[in-house]
Amino acid sequence: MLSISQDTHLQYSQDTTQLSITIHNKSTVAIPVKVATATLDFKSVSHAASDSQPELPSAAPLTATDDASLFLSPSSSIVLQPTCQHTEDLKIITSTTQQYNGRIQIQVLPVNYPALDSVSITHSFGIYLIDQMKKSIVHPPQQHQQEEGHEWTYQGQFLREMFDMDPVMALEQGMFVCLESSDGTKVLCRIDGDNGDSVKVCFFGANKDLVRSLVHELDSLDV
Repeated sequence: MLSISQDTHLQYSQDTTQLSITIHNKSTVAIPVKVATATLDFKSVSHAASDSQPELPSAAPLTATDDASLFLSPSSSIVLQPTCQHTEDLKIITSTTQQYNGRIQIQVLPVNYPALDSVSITHSFGIYLIDQMKKSIVHPPQQHQQEEGHEWTYQGQFLREMFDMDPVMALEQGMFVCLESSDGTKVLCRIDGDNGDSVKVCFFGANKDLVRSLVHELDSLDV
């Protein structure tokens, strides 16, 4: 019996949003499969009415490579042996920092087993605001020490994960984390207190809509 799965992983690194796509052939019998077709597409997640729609993201190779790609033009097909996997690392190019939904569709054909039908698999994932922002610890001007903004409380480990920080790094009161979008817009997160596992923070920045959307997004992800 065919058992095919796929998963994705997003991270911000080297000044770009990186998407890793992995397709697994988990078949328990010795049936190689051919990934005949594969598509990767995006759509915007808009929470406000607008007459104009932003340009959708595009994908490009993360590094120069001669390897076959399922998702980039010209696309190729690959054969996966049982228990093997195929991974592609792509960079996601966006013109506007907002939430997007991504969808991967692949068509899999058993090799040398004409009695078995082809399998179509769809995998959906989200590209969040936080995935598209560069994170860094900064030392802003003194006036930001008391600046008002959106106050929230999160688990410390959740913040470290969202900010791509070392899992054991201390979140000290007075620390600032800068979240910077591709167009240079910055949101500052000030650590206002640490009560064991709970950390009180304050988000602020010139783009109030982005700050509000980011806080709403983090609140929905902190489950």
